[in-house]
Amino acid sequence: MSAITFYIYAGLLAIFAILQSTVTSYIRLAGASPDLVLLLVVSLVLQGGTGDLPLLGILGGVTLDVLSGAPFGLSTAALALVSYLVRVGEVNVFHTVRFRPYIAISIATLVYHLLLALLLGLTGKTIVWGGMIWYIILPTLLVNLLSMPLVYYFVRMLNQLLQPKRYEW
Repeated sequence: MSAITFYIYAGLLAIFAILQSTVTSYIRLAGASPDLVLLLVVSLVLQGGTGDLPLLGILGGVTLDVLSGAPFGLSTAALALVSYLVRVGEVNVFHTVRFRPYIAISIATLVYHLLLALLLGLTGKTIVWGGMIWYIILPTLLVNLLSMPLVYYFVRMLNQLLQPKRYEW
């Protein structure tokens, strides 16, 4: 990945984090709003292969941590782990599956939110697991599944603009 492409993706992560922290909190479906940064990180990993993409997951997490009221580092740790897991799955499993964006975002959403809840519980906060799963994680999973095609194909078009395929004779 070139430096210019990395900076474009980093800027896009910052924009998505700002949108997630401000605008999408007012857009709710089934009581949940989309995790824009998670959607972007998963889409980038699925379409970009390896390289600097785990670093982009960390950068997206730091941006979310700066904008949120949660203890600093929770989103960073969760997004770093999720980007790594999706990368491993992309290399080993997801590459041949037709519905890989949907499988990837489903697993990523579950892991991300369960890890956030676990880490928040370790800081001393009380977590009601049943309510967390039924009223936060599952509705967010539904919203992320519905939002994935928009973000995935946006990243696909962006990749085609930034990294055109080379044709050789």
